[in-house]
Amino acid sequence: MKAESLKHQGWSICPETRFLSYKPSDKSCDITYVSYIEDKELQLIYTVLGIELWHGVGSDDLLDPNYKYSKKKDRPA
Repeated sequence: MKAESLKHQGWSICPETRFLSYKPSDKSCDITYVSYIEDKELQLIYTVLGIELWHGVGSDDLLDPNYKYSKKKDRPA
């Protein structure tokens, strides 16, 4: 399984939210995963894409059971 192949199939990870999305080319349905991924096949997809994006996965992302998305501010308060 290669990242480029997964992207062509419609898989992607949002770098900001770390959510996993599937958007098929026929636009039949869009699916977004927003919490811990338990499904082994989805974990593999997330791992392949995440390693390409961040060079590692499993901490502060959808493979971390304690992951909670919170919008981070880019500038100090």
